Amino acid sequence: TSIAEINLRGYRTSEAGLNENESLQQISIYPNPATDILHVYTKQNENYKLEVYSLEGALILNKSFNQETTIDLSEFNQGVYLIKFSAALKSETYRFVKL
Repeated sequence: TSIAEINLRGYRTSEAGLNENESLQQISIYPNPATDILHVYTKQNENYKLEVYSLEGALILNKSFNQETTIDLSEFNQGVYLIKFSAALKSETYRFVKL
């Protein structure tokens, strides 16, 4: 598998060395770009850890969820952010834009 793949709703960067069947399956973040609320959805009912980082590497938000959640972006500054999803021994990082 490639290190970076494009998802129609956002950018996804997989951990190097993972087989396709080991990666987290079909995580959607929308809308992207977003203004006030970012929706997160996955088809798998699994315990996920979600972390939002600034491009400088500062941790902005840390929460857990199953299958779907929302993120309130009203206090976020405009810009590009990274959102990391972890489940079991797998993780993937996406980018989203706050307008």
